[in-house]
Amino acid sequence: MAGQTPPPVPEGYHSVNPWIIPKGASGLIKFLEHVFSAVETKEARIPDRDGLLIHSEVRIGDSVIMIFDSKEDWPQTPSFLQVYVEDAESVLTRARNAGAEVVTELSDFMFGEKIARFFDPWGNLWWVHQRAEEVDQAAESARVEQEMESFDSEATDYVYDTLMRAMRDLRSRSR
Repeated sequence: MAGQTPPPVPEGYHSVNPWIIPKGASGLIKFLEHVFSAVETKEARIPDRDGLLIHSEVRIGDSVIMIFDSKEDWPQTPSFLQVYVEDAESVLTRARNAGAEVVTELSDFMFGEKIARFFDPWGNLWWVHQRAEEVDQAAESARVEQEMESFDSEATDYVYDTLMRAMRDLRSRSR
């Protein structure tokens, strides 16, 4: 109805919606369609004066990711994204087959989840989470705190170490 104040967040969006700004946005969109079954919102695709994308959107599950092309003289700005999926092993396999570099193989994680991580070919780091079981948050927080103090869990060490290595290696990934 005209004259009414619209809701603060448009329908279909969340309060926070990430941007990914790669060199080669159309390729990233195809990668996301293949790996995460993303769906591009075709009417949101806007080319810039130079033919590159100035705006596009894909939907993964219930979330919107906005994507546009980085210009030639812009620095690489990798994104870091967490995605909940139903079948993390299948997502990881599709990502690997599409050129992703796996950072963390699928591992048991905290709070009843499994986690994997990969760099896509554009240098973005994806955290792939799969909920394996419902857990008591207070009990799990206490267990995780104890584990972090001692670092005696092989799984925790692996998940932690692979992240530390990936983040240190970001400088060498700049294109």
